[in-house]
Amino acid sequence: WADLGVRVVVRWWLAKRERVSVLPVYTIKGYIHSITFSGIYITDIFEDFIINELLPLYNLYLGPRSVIIMDNISVH
Repeated sequence: WADLGVRVVVRWWLAKRERVSVLPVYTIKGYIHSITFSGIYITDIFEDFIINELLPLYNLYLGPRSVIIMDNISVH
């Protein structure tokens, strides 16, 4: 925004910054674990996270922490 009669200057400072990605794990009781890294996550990073960091935190079906719900919407 700008005051009436003042030229608006647009600065794109966000475009030059490094992207940071976060893969968090929550339960109905709150936060459990996450990984944070530079750049976007690709299939290899995502699969490694699921297999080595998420699944060990979960149990067989009907046990506590036995259901995983995933959201991949890109606007988060």
